[in-house]
Amino acid sequence: MNITGVGSISSYYYNVETNKLVSKSSEDDAFVKWYNGEITEEELPDEFNGFDMCKKQDIAAALGLMRSGTPLGGDILMPTVDGNLCEISFNIVKADMTKVSVNGKEVLTSYTALGYIPDEVKTFKKGLEFLKHINPGVDGKINVIKNDRAIPTSTYYKALKRYEEQLYLPLDIFIGKREITKQK
Repeated sequence: MNITGVGSISSYYYNVETNKLVSKSSEDDAFVKWYNGEITEEELPDEFNGFDMCKKQDIAAALGLMRSGTPLGGDILMPTVDGNLCEISFNIVKADMTKVSVNGKEVLTSYTALGYIPDEVKTFKKGLEFLKHINPGVDGKINVIKNDRAIPTSTYYKALKRYEEQLYLPLDIFIGKREITKQK
């Protein structure tokens, strides 16, 4: 089993009759068992990490959206394999952005709000400074005159790197089974 992380793409089947995730291979899949509630977090292999936790949450969110009956959900959960299975794919684009597709159609892009330390927050531009660079557009839409981020790119990437490093920590730490120990 590989540690999940940035750049990983996972694909599963989802059984619309049983509401269960199914492995695409005949291998015993601990993630599928965990998602379906067949094993607990304490029974997971040691290599599971924060990315796996996020994947589980994002798949549940996408399937919830599909089952909600909203126009966005539409007929996306139509089975395409063996009469009752849909293919669901999960792509970790970067630590704070994942994409979930059902039957090859992207249904959800999940963004995570990053945490910034006080010194990083001081680098943010004030809202009024940012508003100087926009004007009202056609039909009430805003046209950005100048591409000027409210959060400097370097600050964003520092926070993104910190978050990514946290997600690579073993899942044991997230569920309280193990404490973080500082290495000397």
